Amino acid sequence: ARHTADTAVDVPDIVATTLEDAVMAHLDLYLQQVSDYDASSATTNHQKEYVQYRKANDPAKPMLKALYGAPYTDDLLEEVLFPSI
Repeated sequence: ARHTADTAVDVPDIVATTLEDAVMAHLDLYLQQVSDYDASSATTNHQKEYVQYRKANDPAKPMLKALYGAPYTDDLLEEVLFPSI
């Protein structure tokens, strides 16, 4: 049996081996997805829709409008907080 580093529990070899195999399989899949990532296609319509939604429904929008006025608030949301993707 293996002894884990952070506990005083003996872990049976079959559990340690199975867990290690699962973690390594997950890591291999993750690394494959990272290597296959294409930044040029990462921006989807869903992201654009979400940004538009957040611009329209930002919880601070009413407070900012009351403090600074609508033109400043709209510019802040459009150009700083939620710029176009």
